[in-house]
Amino acid sequence: MPEIPALRDALVRAGVRRRRRRRAVGAAVPAFAAVAAAVAFALPRAADPERDVPPTSAPLVQGFSVFARPQTDRDRALPARLTWFAGPDLDPTLTRRVGGAFVLATTTGSVCVAQGDGDQVTGSCAPAEEVRAGARVAARTADSLTLLVPDGAHDIRTDYRDTGWTLSAAAQDNVIGVADPDRLAALSWTDASGVRRIERFGEQRRWAMARRCAGVFPFDPLPADARALATRQALIDAVRVEPGVTTARVLGSTAAPKTSCSAAVSRRLVAVQLQLGSGRRTVFVGWVKGEAQTFVLPSR
Repeated sequence: MPEIPALRDALVRAGVRRRRRRRAVGAAVPAFAAVAAAVAFALPRAADPERDVPPTSAPLVQGFSVFARPQTDRDRALPARLTWFAGPDLDPTLTRRVGGAFVLATTTGSVCVAQGDGDQVTGSCAPAEEVRAGARVAARTADSLTLLVPDGAHDIRTDYRDTGWTLSAAAQDNVIGVADPDRLAALSWTDASGVRRIERFGEQRRWAMARRCAGVFPFDPLPADARALATRQALIDAVRVEPGVTTARVLGSTAAPKTSCSAAVSRRLVAVQLQLGSGRRTVFVGWVKGEAQTFVLPSR
């Protein structure tokens, strides 16, 4: 039959083509193997699960240095209920344990604080740019308050309403931790831009900040850096100057200002102009036995 020789010839030609392809591939294998060996040599070793994981390069690192430190196994040991709290957008590389709380971040640019409280979870989240602008992100239990603050928070003070005491505090890994939150009247700090942030929690004892000129000013001479020291102290004491104010900033300062007091008293004072919320107020700072005191002069 004439079609059989034709079929045989076609099969022979196909076999020749396959052998040529095999020879071409075989010739390429040594070169490919050499490249693969070079790539394998250049690859780093697998990470040791017990070692710290390098920090992420996420933009959240800017402004929240807690995320810049390496993530440890302790940071990654996030309880399931806290994972649920942050939601599906939780970034698993941005979980950091700070004390009894966790600082978290999401892939959508929010930062959170979460903490277990018995069988419950307490905490909150907000976009990072809003927290940098003063938005509150906190977790509160019966025993503690954990507040997230951006880098640069300083001069942190806690005011207690039952005693009137003001205590200094410090931020660790962008977190301020405060005990006995039910006694707290206010928590305040100065941010990196110089704005005083004030969180209020209850009634605060009224301080008698007004002073009269006659006979009550045993002030020291002004120190060399009086204006810088006075503006700092005035910001710290802004929490008591105007009830209900949540922000304060310095507008200006004058050493040895003209006041309703005598020249002998005035030259030992610094006047500090403050922006308190939407209003303005001038306070005075003087030093008694080396300690700065903020006060206001009564109207005439």
